[in-house]
Amino acid sequence: MNNRICLVTYYNTLNYGTSLQAYALQKTICNLGFECQILKNIPISPLDNFQNHKNVNTLFRLKALIVKIVFFRKNKEKVHNFLDFCKENFSFCNYDLLNENDLKEINNRFNVFLVGSDQSWNPVSGQRQKSFLLDFVNEKNNKSAYGPSFGVQELPERFEKYYSEKLNKFSFLSTREESGIRIIEKLTGKEASLVLDPVFLLSRNEWDNLSSGNDLYSNYILCYFLGGDKSIRNSAKKYAKKNNLKIVFVCCNTNDYGFNTKNKKRVFPSIASFLILLKKSCAVFTDSYHGFCLSIIFNKEVFVSLRFDNSDCFSENGRILSLVNLLDFPIERVFLKNKCSYEAVKKCKPIRYSSILDKVDKNRERSILYLKQALLYDKNKQR
Repeated sequence: MNNRICLVTYYNTLNYGTSLQAYALQKTICNLGFECQILKNIPISPLDNFQNHKNVNTLFRLKALIVKIVFFRKNKEKVHNFLDFCKENFSFCNYDLLNENDLKEINNRFNVFLVGSDQSWNPVSGQRQKSFLLDFVNEKNNKSAYGPSFGVQELPERFEKYYSEKLNKFSFLSTREESGIRIIEKLTGKEASLVLDPVFLLSRNEWDNLSSGNDLYSNYILCYFLGGDKSIRNSAKKYAKKNNLKIVFVCCNTNDYGFNTKNKKRVFPSIASFLILLKKSCAVFTDSYHGFCLSIIFNKEVFVSLRFDNSDCFSENGRILSLVNLLDFPIERVFLKNKCSYEAVKKCKPIRYSSILDKVDKNRERSILYLKQALLYDKNKQR
């Protein structure tokens, strides 16, 4: 039973960052000498995400309907690619958390249960809250967290009692953003650790190995958006034209499939191809947290748009802003929602990555030390 870790995380939501953070965290745990398996039976399916992309404003317009039909057909290939990545790269344990015998078996098989990263503690996760707060784990076992996010600036009051009760049973607490540190301290009175997202725990060489392959395109910028901000899309278009570059759009919604401009290629890449596209690009325009993280890892000229208003209590901007502060990343490259002008983009100086990567290295060392301590903690010996 020793050195056997059960990892409870998102891994199959048709989001590149979600799959890659799970991959990085499991691989890092294995690199540390532990046996690690991801709990497979968490109630969310990649097909749920695939089927829920709807835009009621354009649903009955013929052109938009045609775009949707083509988009969803192509997106089916992406679904299969993601499932293949999971089969090839993840080690799973499969237990039914609603089955009494399975609950007993999983608690006997593993003595360490680790939740994280991604937005595991987001209060809008519904019934998944119980799984991600490790409600099914026996008191004798070690419950720890590596970098889960709440996805909100403040936890709604109606959730505070429940979260407080569950989090106080954790042996080690950490999160990826400063707002999460404040939430944990408020709910538990404990000081949590601020850690890097799991994608930073792997070395550049490890990411290069996963993204090895031939160049898919040449002389292009990569656009990877989860939200609908038109200002950063228009700035990307002008940037590409000014620098005589093509645009490669990673299609995550029908907005980008229907976005028209010259020299644009729409793609639904596999996870490995996504990494190759990002690594080989001349610049990256994104509103994705993990798009931002991976751009730093590959030393890209990156421009980031925030997807939420900072005043919104359900804003997810905290992850990006905390990383900017932690690494002293140039704040002028991070734009408020709908406020990314090409004039501001033009004024940005090239990123000096040497000091940023030094901070990544120092925080990686600290984050891995935290992870190792959490995994080695023997709850029974502390009694």
